[in-house]
Amino acid sequence: MAEAMMSSLMLSVFGLALSSILVYLSLPRLMSRLTRERIVGRDMLKREETYAPESGGIAIVMALVISLTIVSYLFVTYAYKPQSGEPARTEMYVWMLSAIATILSVGFIGLVDDYLKIPQRYKIIFPAFAALPLAFGFIGRVDFWVPFIGYVRLGVLYPLLLIPLGITAASNLTNMYAGLNGLESGTGMIVCGFTALAAGLVGRWEAVIVLAPMMGALAAFLAYNSYPSRVFPGDVGTLSIGACLAIASMVGRIKIIAVIALAPHIVNFLMYVIKIRFFAAHPEAKFASVRKDGTLAPPEGAEYGSLYFMIMHLFRKGEKWHVRFHWALCAVSGSAAIIVGILIPAYGISVF
Repeated sequence: MAEAMMSSLMLSVFGLALSSILVYLSLPRLMSRLTRERIVGRDMLKREETYAPESGGIAIVMALVISLTIVSYLFVTYAYKPQSGEPARTEMYVWMLSAIATILSVGFIGLVDDYLKIPQRYKIIFPAFAALPLAFGFIGRVDFWVPFIGYVRLGVLYPLLLIPLGITAASNLTNMYAGLNGLESGTGMIVCGFTALAAGLVGRWEAVIVLAPMMGALAAFLAYNSYPSRVFPGDVGTLSIGACLAIASMVGRIKIIAVIALAPHIVNFLMYVIKIRFFAAHPEAKFASVRKDGTLAPPEGAEYGSLYFMIMHLFRKGEKWHVRFHWALCAVSGSAAIIVGILIPAYGISVF
């Protein structure tokens, strides 16, 4: 077991490093190409009219897929030692391959949205179809763990209903918690990092293998995306972050840990849902504004329409401060996920 754990750890570090290097080396060329093709977006929170390449998340998805393909094969072949009640090696191969297919599918949806601007009501639904490869990979798993109840036999409802629902929810959570320089990539990196650490502490190395490449890709992307941003991830990047977290929680069976780590994203989404009629009536309220003193102001009437709008309303600060505040929030929720991940098994409760 100690040898398998060390091999899993080394492969996780390798996956993190490989995806980081791939993004860091490929992103400048991608940025140049996007700029030449005029695939750019305006930075709405700068007083001067500023533009940056859009859809930089293409580099994240491609690095993640390449790294995860190599690392997952090595992990399942040489490091994965299934115990009693755990998925067999062949089953884990299927899960990893279906995970890669789902990440590619979600990334494609995000890319299409970046170019064609899919209406929000359809963008919420489409990731469910992208989740079908993963759903079919889990078709033999019919038991789902429910807190305080135990395992519930759901039959095909688990892979064909709950898995698409989980991918859809997580990808939209990370897609909506966005809009500031470095917010999406920074919070995504932090949540992936803390979730991976929690998974490693409870021995769920399957989840770590999935999350480590995403963490490395986001760390390299953040070097270009942090304030002042030189590239935007686009929906191809933001949707993929949530999809990767959901996939890791399912493959690694750490759903409770992942939900706790995503607490700020969930709160942000719930606040938006409460104000959804307001945003439908005032689509211009999607973006904050910059005051003369450089601080950020939420749209009038939408002060509690999202978590970051509420923070803007409560604290008159600049963009860099707000981004770091949300990074700190995700670090707190990630720390809570680690604590829960360690304590729950001690009380005989599953982290599934």
